[in-house]
Amino acid sequence: KSITKADRGLAVDTKLQPVAMINLSQNDIDDPSFSDCAIQTLRRAIDSGEIVVTNNLIADNPSFAPETNTKLSGLRFVVAIPIQGAGAIYIDQRVRFGVIPQSTIDNLLRLVTHIQDNQLEDNTSETFCTIYEQLT
Repeated sequence: KSITKADRGLAVDTKLQPVAMINLSQNDIDDPSFSDCAIQTLRRAIDSGEIVVTNNLIADNPSFAPETNTKLSGLRFVVAIPIQGAGAIYIDQRVRFGVIPQSTIDNLLRLVTHIQDNQLEDNTSETFCTIYEQLT
């Protein structure tokens, strides 16, 4: 959270099983209002090997676009970053608080790549924050 400023985060393995969560509970993950979007977005990122940037209401189907402003308060900016051979990272943020900047997405991808290239997966979150600061 301190790196991306996102509201929530989820790391999954290649079988989409959660390995780490930030500001999410198992109940949140089991809730279809979260899991439908998250699983679809994470699967797209893992399958394509590309970063996926979307939102939680429309995603792939524009027919789900809100017709009134009442649903806009729940609109979230969603990013999924694949981690080659390991799974993916999902982060989201309420749009009313802004979007996650492209520079943050690029820096997070740089961090993930650095961690993988240097086999640093077993470090602490504090170490990852320090590495992130050094890379940016």
